[in-house]
Amino acid sequence: MPWHGKWLELLCLRLIIAHEFPLGIYGPVTSYSQWDIGVVVAFDFDLRKNFDASIANRFGDQPIIRVPNLHPQVENLTLRIGTSHSKSEVGIETALDFLYGLDGRTPVIGILGGIFSSIALPVASLSGVVKTPQLAYAASSPALSDKDIYPFFLRTFPPDLVQGKAMWQWIVAFKIPLCMCIYGLEPYGHGLYKVVADESRAAGQMHRFRGVALRNMEIFVIEEAMLAIDSVRSSSSRFLFLSTNVGLNDGLLPLLDREGFFNMGWQVIASETATNYANFPVGFMRWKPVSEGPKYQEFRELWSKMRATDVLSAEARARYGIDRFKVPLAQATVPAMTDAGFEDPNLALDLYEPFLFDALYTFVIAISTLLNGGVSVDEIRGERLLNQLRRTEFEGISGFVSFDENGDRQASYELVNLHPDGLKVGGLYRSDLGLFAISTGNLYWVGGVRADEPPSFLTDCSPGSYEDELLGQCAPCHKGFQCMNGSQELCPKGTFSNVTGLASCQKCPKGRFFGDLGSTKCISCLAGFYADEEGMESCKRCPQGTYMPFFQAESCLDCGMNQVTEESGSQFLSECHCAKGTFMCNASTAPGCWTCPEGLNCEAGLGPPVHQPGYWTRADDSCSFQVLKCRNTWECPGNVPLGHCAAGREGRACNNCKPNYYPKDDGTCAECGPADFLPSILCVLGAMLILILFVHLLQGDLDQLSLNTLTVAAVGGQMVTAVQALGSIRELSINWVEPVRYVMSLTQVLVFDLDLIRISCVDGIDSPTMKFVRRLMICPVGVGFIFIIWAFRKCRGQKMHFDKVFNVCGIFTFALFITIALTVVDPLQCGRNPDGSQSMLSNPGVICFDSSEHFVMLTLSIIGIICYPVTIIAWATYTTCKYPSRITSGVGLQLVHRHRFLFQRFKPECFYYGLLLLLRNALLALLPALFSSVPSLQMEVMGILLLAACALQARLWPWRTSLANYTDLGITILLQILLLGASPLISQDAEKSNEMLGLLLALAVVSPFVAGLLVIAYSIWCHFLPISLYGVFLCHHKGTAGSLCRLLKLLALQHSKTQIFLDSDELEDLDLIFDTIRARTKSVAVVLTLPVLKRMWCAGEIVTAFKNRVVTVPLVCDGYVAPDPELLEHLDEVWTLQQRQILSFHGISMEDVQKAYVWLRGLEVLDVHRFGTTDELDNTVVELLRRVKAPMKFFRPNSPTESLVRVKARILITGSVRDAEALASLEVFQMLAQKLMQRECTVVRSASQLMAYRPWAYYLVVLLSKGILHDPDFAKTLLSVHLEGESAGNRPLELVTVNADSRFEFPNAEFFKDLEDFALGLDNRGEEPLPIELGPFLSSAYRALLNVLALPFSPWGSEGLLEQQVSEICRRFRRYKNPVYATALDDEEDLEVEGDGVDPSQLQQESVGIDIFTSSHAKKQAFSRAKSLTWTETGNLVDTREGHMNDNLIGNWRRFSSPGSAGSCDDGPNIMLGHPVTSPSPLQGPGHWSPDFPQPEEPRSNAAADDAIVWSPDVPRALGSGMGSWNPDLPGTLLLSVPKVRFSLQGIPEEPDQQSDQRLVQI
Repeated sequence: MPWHGKWLELLCLRLIIAHEFPLGIYGPVTSYSQWDIGVVVAFDFDLRKNFDASIANRFGDQPIIRVPNLHPQVENLTLRIGTSHSKSEVGIETALDFLYGLDGRTPVIGILGGIFSSIALPVASLSGVVKTPQLAYAASSPALSDKDIYPFFLRTFPPDLVQGKAMWQWIVAFKIPLCMCIYGLEPYGHGLYKVVADESRAAGQMHRFRGVALRNMEIFVIEEAMLAIDSVRSSSSRFLFLSTNVGLNDGLLPLLDREGFFNMGWQVIASETATNYANFPVGFMRWKPVSEGPKYQEFRELWSKMRATDVLSAEARARYGIDRFKVPLAQATVPAMTDAGFEDPNLALDLYEPFLFDALYTFVIAISTLLNGGVSVDEIRGERLLNQLRRTEFEGISGFVSFDENGDRQASYELVNLHPDGLKVGGLYRSDLGLFAISTGNLYWVGGVRADEPPSFLTDCSPGSYEDELLGQCAPCHKGFQCMNGSQELCPKGTFSNVTGLASCQKCPKGRFFGDLGSTKCISCLAGFYADEEGMESCKRCPQGTYMPFFQAESCLDCGMNQVTEESGSQFLSECHCAKGTFMCNASTAPGCWTCPEGLNCEAGLGPPVHQPGYWTRADDSCSFQVLKCRNTWECPGNVPLGHCAAGREGRACNNCKPNYYPKDDGTCAECGPADFLPSILCVLGAMLILILFVHLLQGDLDQLSLNTLTVAAVGGQMVTAVQALGSIRELSINWVEPVRYVMSLTQVLVFDLDLIRISCVDGIDSPTMKFVRRLMICPVGVGFIFIIWAFRKCRGQKMHFDKVFNVCGIFTFALFITIALTVVDPLQCGRNPDGSQSMLSNPGVICFDSSEHFVMLTLSIIGIICYPVTIIAWATYTTCKYPSRITSGVGLQLVHRHRFLFQRFKPECFYYGLLLLLRNALLALLPALFSSVPSLQMEVMGILLLAACALQARLWPWRTSLANYTDLGITILLQILLLGASPLISQDAEKSNEMLGLLLALAVVSPFVAGLLVIAYSIWCHFLPISLYGVFLCHHKGTAGSLCRLLKLLALQHSKTQIFLDSDELEDLDLIFDTIRARTKSVAVVLTLPVLKRMWCAGEIVTAFKNRVVTVPLVCDGYVAPDPELLEHLDEVWTLQQRQILSFHGISMEDVQKAYVWLRGLEVLDVHRFGTTDELDNTVVELLRRVKAPMKFFRPNSPTESLVRVKARILITGSVRDAEALASLEVFQMLAQKLMQRECTVVRSASQLMAYRPWAYYLVVLLSKGILHDPDFAKTLLSVHLEGESAGNRPLELVTVNADSRFEFPNAEFFKDLEDFALGLDNRGEEPLPIELGPFLSSAYRALLNVLALPFSPWGSEGLLEQQVSEICRRFRRYKNPVYATALDDEEDLEVEGDGVDPSQLQQESVGIDIFTSSHAKKQAFSRAKSLTWTETGNLVDTREGHMNDNLIGNWRRFSSPGSAGSCDDGPNIMLGHPVTSPSPLQGPGHWSPDFPQPEEPRSNAAADDAIVWSPDVPRALGSGMGSWNPDLPGTLLLSVPKVRFSLQGIPEEPDQQSDQRLVQI
């Protein structure tokens, strides 16, 4: 053809290409099914309905797939069909023709096809190269989803990934233990297998799915297939999955049928390719993608209208290129198309045809969409067409068609199950949900079994086989195994199995054994071994004492004579000997191996025993040894011949050093050298020096010691106690190791272990008795040395109070108490010896209770226990228990100070802690002795003791300084840590220790619950506990007996713990006072004073007690007069109407009051002498308590008259002693102040008592009350201080004033003028008053008294108020701000005073009727002093007899007033209470004479002015006007006659008496 012809043809071809859309379809139409050609033709007919009316008339005017807005140019779509003939090369060749137009036609814009993945894969690679989309309708290989390799590939058929997931879900759903798989080595079969395997791997259950590969054979080779089948059969699995293509199925399915895989033994499930076999059994299963959608029926109708001529006519052949197949249709290996296949679609249509139909429509819809979008025809190809295909979605005949990002269609799979009546759907896997659903009750298994789960014959294992848990399949038992109930077990030890498939193993015969599991044969026993039973796991070794020289023995031969062999399994007789722990005794009576005694070491063999470390015994040929436990392992070394000791030691248990030897730390004894006695001498001298320094320190001026110094002393004592505690811990059964053993040995000196100072080098012997006596005598020697120091100092004139000596001895004893206690109980600490005897732990050579030496030591120990710890603890207990009563009553305060070593280190509220510390130390010393037989319990009990002491100390915080508290707490904690650290070193019996530990732990576990129950029980008991009752109710009139009742309550509380009702303390509501008597009072004490029966509330109280039969005791006070009948009849006139109404409101009538008063008058009374001694009042209180049957305290204070203690009063208390209430207030203040200050406080009632106590006193407390300034006794007491002065070495008294009466009024200037002129005059009892001449002195004393600021004290107030007021007042006693220093200073200054205090009983006897101001001798002294005193021009009072100022008197007045106060006679102008005070004129006044003032002043008394006389001692002269006369025999005196003037208690002068009183007045 010419070239222009070629060009014209090409131009025409391009014009055609520009207007048509060619598609190429290939498939195995000549080898698998020709009906794919019919599907293409059916699609063409359905599409042409839109353009060709004739076709629409024939097949219906509506297409099956209605494409919206179908573009007209779609009519130009052309279809070319090719064949692959099920071969890759044919398929690729056909694809090349389509893609490149090698068949002479237009290159296609898209390819459809591929049933087999093996062909689709290379075609997809080819289409990717030329960028032509490929849309498969059956190729399902997962590899095709990889868009990096196959970017232009899509498919309407679901990939094998979905089918593989469905298969795995089937395995999971039916709990298949193992499913075998035969898969073809081609893309489809292998890809599907790989998907299922990947799923099992992802689930971690790879053992449940296992595959066997089969080559993809064009010519099926049975031998190769049988290899795969045998492999499946050997797995013992009963489930088989076929992942093969159609070609392999043709040969494999009949072979499986022949091999019995389709009977009851196997359950076969196949992929969707297993469709071409007619003999599938009932129960066969296969997977089938869902290929029939809602439009599938329309497709069947279209299909049924077609005929074979529509496909095979010449026109059709030309239109679709059928004649251009690479393999002619005439050479097809499959049946040809006939009309029958169109008339009955079931005969023609297969699985893949619907997907082919939808694939063709996918191109149509994509092309139409692009055309409608304005894309030109020549641009509809390549990536543009590919992207539109991926976006295409529509409802096809196989269901809804869409593509994911990989170009795959995620369709669902059906599980097709062969029922007796045909194939049925047994389940459905939905790929979109990933769920597999079973058709319940509609599932058949192999053999026709209908069930929802696999039948048991598919899963159970037969006897002799087992189910492999890992593989999930049954397998025959191996050799050495036994299989029962589907499980395989190794043959037990002592059995064997020498064949496979056994259900049980056989036992080994006697003489043979096998010691491992899974034996296949048994082994004979060797020499020295035997097997006496069948089924032995191992041969027994011949026991010690037997032997066996032969093999396969069933027993062994005995050695005899209790001999053993070195080891078990001996083979010869020569190996027999005594075992370790026994020894050969050659005694004729019983030769043989004897048990080794405890404490001896018997090695294996025939030799004699030797000592164990720490044990000792004498050598004995009779083989009977008495083994003793030594003190330690160094003194009795181990592995030495019997009877031997460490170097230098001798005696039983190596207890003693040889004569003139001393013990060393390593357990040996060294010979004493010339200088070895020096440590003992130096130690004694050092101890003496320490005691001397100690006594000297306490003798020093403690007022100069700082608080830090006292803290050092306290901490020093704690450290000494701690060292002794370490000594006690050292006595525990603990095997101390270096270096702690050396450190613990340093405590020997403080625990009186004198071996450390080589004491045996002094006396030359090492005797336990002598050692014990030395230790016992250390304490008495130390105390005796202290007394020697005291006596020596006394002989030298250095005064040292006995209390201080006693305190030093107490400190010495208290500090060394643990050591003392450890010493005296030493003979009682006995330990058990291996021979059954007991010996002392400290001296194991002394046999307890069985030797004269121990008897002597035991006697001394008992004496020492009684003399030392028992006496000390009893004494300390008594002293501590008496402490509160002594402090409160004041009796024995000196004894309290004498025992200040027991109290002063601790806070006052923790006074008892010294006793607790002493008891703790006693227990620390006793514990090692009490629990010496139970070492494990020693540690626990001591730990509990230290823990309890630590908790108590932390709770109380008792020491006076915080540093001492912290130190004590730290030391106790460190001791507990030491115990914890030493617990592994304790020497104990493991069995007994575990038993004891178990008991202790059980108690520890139970104790919290017991404690909780006790707390609950106590709380319940307290809840239901009846309301506490008052033992005594004090009914009184507050104005006349308020202070008395406060005193009665304080005295009663010293003797009894009963509650006492005093309205000042207890009353909160007056309306409840009668209910208190009625319901909460055991007894009533009516304090009868004159006004009490006229008090309305008292009357109600008495009536209430009368009506309710409450025990009532009348206390009759001085001056009380019982009511007469007339008063009882007019009781209604005593109270107001309102008061009577109040009584009536409480149910009390006047008649009730009269009856109650009559009843009260008939009761037995108890007299109360208000002006009697405190001792008498205390006895009255005791009698009251006895009458009301109140419980009495065991430790009650003794009265001063009953006590042998002499009183050194530091604080003197005085006031108006003629007023009963004021006197009671004095006693109340004395008791409260003494309890708070812990110093002797005494109420002085007279000047003689004050002068007796004054040498030891530092403070004078005056309680101001109404009428006190007119009380002659108080005036005498006050003046005695000034007139006596300091001539007798008296201490200065600091004045403290207390306002104890709100009615007290400070006097005015007129009072002081009258006081200077007349003194006190006569009192209302007619007693002789003070001499008038003492008026100026008394005035000055009163001024000084009233110039001191008085603090309030309310004796009628509540107990809390009183304690607060007394505490504030006691702050005035600055000397006692630090009680420790003050006590030391008091003791030092007491040495300068003669005597040892005042005996209160003797003082009371001597003071009766004695008044230093009425005795003639006292008068002369007073007058003499008054005569010699005169005022100077400067206003100073001078002594004219000596020509100098009376320093004693002036100084005394100055000291009498508080520091900084004014008002003494020589202080010049002063201001006191707002009134000006001037120095008095030199002895001015009526009847007074002065040489500087010859003329008398105007009289200031009641006498007339003309009656005043000036006289001179040198000119005797009679006195005029009857005022008086001068007696020359009495120089310097004037006899005056003055009227007696009486003063009331208020200080107002009454009318003068008619009689005159003559008195001598010193001028």
